[in-house]
Amino acid sequence: MTTDRRDIHTGNAVIDAVLSCKLADARAHRISLVNSVILPEGMTLPIEDTELSAVLACALDNAVEACLELPDDRQRYIHTTIKILKSSFFLQIENSSGGHYNQTREGIPATTKERAGEDHGIGLRRIAGIAERAGGFLKLCPEKDQFTFTLILPLDSGDCT
Repeated sequence: MTTDRRDIHTGNAVIDAVLSCKLADARAHRISLVNSVILPEGMTLPIEDTELSAVLACALDNAVEACLELPDDRQRYIHTTIKILKSSFFLQIENSSGGHYNQTREGIPATTKERAGEDHGIGLRRIAGIAERAGGFLKLCPEKDQFTFTLILPLDSGDCT
């Protein structure tokens, strides 16, 4: 990750760095981007910075990968929304998709990487674990032309003011 490139300024250094880097990669592949990030200044999130970085990086890598699997004549897009919703941290990433999903028994899409194994195919399971430990949840909606990743984490009452 190139940390000297900061195109996005949300007030959260981790979100700024990961979004700037990952979305620059998407932009380089001519993927259309729409970002909506509205967070109170100085807000404390319910997960550690390392976990937040891993969640964002994995989800955006997956979104870019799905877009790149589409034929050149299909619209490729990623829409990212980060905000406070009813006393919860809300992260949603919607991306174009070819609609082909292999799902594990847990309902999580399985890896499409050829070198699946120890280092691949565990990102969404780790994110689900992070959400569970924080008292939140991960919802994945694989559809015909779109994939939606939604992470909701409850905030302590003092964190969103």
